Order: sequence, then C-alpha cells, then structure tokens
Amino acid sequence: MKLSGRLRILHKRGRRVISDKTIDNLIVTAGKNYVATFLQAASTAGFSHIAIGTGANPEDVANTALQTETHRQASSNSVAGNVAEFETTFTSTLVETIAEAGLLNNSVGGTMLSRKLIGPHNVIVGDTLTITWQITVS
Repeated sequence: MKLSGRLRILHKRGRRVISDKTIDNLIVTAGKNYVATFLQAASTAGFSHIAIGTGANPEDVANTALQTETHRQASSNSVAGNVAEFETTFTSTLVETIAEAGLLNNSVGGTMLSRKLIGPHNVIVGDTLTITWQITVS
C-alpha cells in the first residue's frame, strides 16, 4: 500500500487571486506509522486539522511537527474511492509570510501525516489561504 498526494494552495486578497498552485506533498514517517494503526485499531482518530506556519526548513520524512506553526484549524473531510480530501480556509488577522503546511489528527499536538513547504505567501489582514489536501491510497 502506498500513500501519496497533492496539495492546492489558493491565496486570495478580496476577490483577486494572488496565487493558485498545486504541488505534491510529503508523507512523513510518523504519519505512515499512524496510518498502519488504522488496520487494527477501531478507536484511532482520523486526520482532521490543517496547520500553517512560517518555517522554511526543507520538509523531511522525520518531521513530526511544523517548524514554526502559527495557525491550526479543523478541516472539512471527504472520501471518494481511494482519495481522502481535507480542506480549510484561513483568514489572516495579521501580516506574515506563510511558508509551510501540515495535515494533523488533533487540534493541538497530535500526529502529523504530511508536511509541505508551500510559500512564501506574504499575507496581509483579510487575505485568505484555502488549503485543499488530497491523500491517495494505492
């Protein structure tokens, strides 16, 4: 069984699209190990939150958290066949440079399935970043 996926980042300022890109994501070792527990544990929590941050270190399979997480919120989740999709929209309340994103199973701490460098996205107050994460099991 193989896990792979893609990540779409849509950055908007009002109705104007600042950037819209889709990139492959990295499944980290802790995430693979956690997915393996689904095969035998009925009470394992699914992935439910997307986090973003300002860290710019390259992603690595050994990552267990974002380098510098600044925001995390619940995602809306769906499954179609062998593809799970997670999506949320962040609305900026300050000026910052968002550079990384992660898919996790809890509102605080938890296990990270994937981490990806997504930036830089120089956001200002009121900008939105919509993150759509697709994980394919093949």
